[in-house]
Amino acid sequence: MMNENSSEQIPHNGMLYLSKIYTHHFKKIFILIFLLILMLAWNHRWMADDAFISFRYAENFVHGNGLVWNNGEYVEGYTNFLWTILLSGFIAVGGNPAIWSEILGILFFAASLLYMYKLNTLIFQSKNIGFLLMILLGLNHTFNAFATGGLETQMQATFLLIIAYVCTQCILLKTWTVKRLLTLSFLSAAAILTRLDSSIVCTVMLTTMLGLFLRNKPAQGNIINFVLALAVPFMVIISTWFIWKLFYYGNILPNTYYAKVESPTSVKQGLYYIYAFHLRHFLILFPFIILIRIKALFTAANLYLVMLLLCIISWLSYVIYLGGDHIEFRFIVPVIPFIFILIGWVIFVIVPKKSVRIILILLVLAGTIYRELTYDEVIASSTGIAPLKQFDEEFTKEFGQWARAGRSLKEAFNGNKNVMIATTCAGAIPYYSQLPAVDMLGLTDPWIARHGKIIGTIPGHQLISPMSYLVNRKVNLLLGDPIIVRNHNEIKDIPLAPMDSTCQFSEAALIFIPINSEENLVALYLTESRVVDEAIKKYGWSVLWVRINQNPPNEF
Repeated sequence: MMNENSSEQIPHNGMLYLSKIYTHHFKKIFILIFLLILMLAWNHRWMADDAFISFRYAENFVHGNGLVWNNGEYVEGYTNFLWTILLSGFIAVGGNPAIWSEILGILFFAASLLYMYKLNTLIFQSKNIGFLLMILLGLNHTFNAFATGGLETQMQATFLLIIAYVCTQCILLKTWTVKRLLTLSFLSAAAILTRLDSSIVCTVMLTTMLGLFLRNKPAQGNIINFVLALAVPFMVIISTWFIWKLFYYGNILPNTYYAKVESPTSVKQGLYYIYAFHLRHFLILFPFIILIRIKALFTAANLYLVMLLLCIISWLSYVIYLGGDHIEFRFIVPVIPFIFILIGWVIFVIVPKKSVRIILILLVLAGTIYRELTYDEVIASSTGIAPLKQFDEEFTKEFGQWARAGRSLKEAFNGNKNVMIATTCAGAIPYYSQLPAVDMLGLTDPWIARHGKIIGTIPGHQLISPMSYLVNRKVNLLLGDPIIVRNHNEIKDIPLAPMDSTCQFSEAALIFIPINSEENLVALYLTESRVVDEAIKKYGWSVLWVRINQNPPNEF
């Protein structure tokens, strides 16, 4: 029988027993949860249509055509040089870039988790806090989902996180060894080669490092060694890259800069993008707590946290200026680890009561669960933020509709360079078709990026090619925003581009190109081609003549 004190002793003893098990088997528990998070990321795997732009550049590079979109057209339509070069290595040995991009993404995601653990263990001097914050980051739906997608996002986030770890080591340990400085120099160069906008975060961290180093009033010789170790490798790598870009593409900035940054943007839309991320993940409370306790943060003992906060502010300001992004929360991913570190500071430093700490941790977990349950919801159609589910298997995965459409074009024309297509979805279809292509949104087209017709403020979707330009480029098959139908009776819209006084017509021929036994890709036959005529005859494709209503310009 239990004595009168047994009801109190058992829970206490039980917790003590669990604590001993946890401590004794920490490595095994760590590895188990780490692997479970990686499995969750693999379960979330998806593929962005934009990823196939880099795949196409990498394919052309490997096949000796140069780092180009179309043969002979030198346009930097990608923003991820190092990622593209890395993928080209796998293509060169016969690898599938769609598969290897996901594998690489998972590997970089794993590295991010490990460095999240190492950095937080260093900051909070507790492996338990480091482990918990690693779990919270790994389970965060956005960060977890972008372990795949075929994009360079996770690679960029990993480099920035490792840079933050090395900087924090220097600050906390007050040791500015040549090895660490060289590591920072090479990592910063790698981050910027991955995405040029990484320079925003790198500038904040390296400037902080320099300021703190000079604050200690080092000898002149040490200053020279510091600058040489930190700056020389970085400057050699980046200046060489810039010079190459200038000679190869005729421009240091990528074409996407003109299509996105130089085109109309919406600060209001960018603010909503940041707000929606925090709201959807139940993190909206933490920025206000940090703001209220900002004086406690800005102390000499927290310089590394101030550095991370400035990185977040600088990066999110950039994202707001861009107007956010079309893909759900992609542009927040590079600083999500820093956000969770500051959340850790709020929970474990600012909040003294254990019960409140538990509530805040459960709030973060609830946000993760909520985002999992609402994965396929549209956030707000008016904002142009598309959920990741929209990019999933029905569109761009290995056997999705657009991939099937591209393969059908490849089978019909065998990559004939005399057949040109035009589409607003310049990823899977151009990649698999291997046909010359016009990206109607201008990401890979310098003329559209500078002179396209303005259609909105959604990043990457601000401009579109006018019909006159497509005619001048002698586009044969206009796909527009790809339309897949089962039969003629399903046609509601037709692929068109805005017309002007120099290019108008009242009727056009639609070609129905089978992509399987039931579905057809709809193409507007814009510029006549003997090759296309022969394909129509050979494969028995259906052709439908339609009258075009100019107002609105996409109906008939």
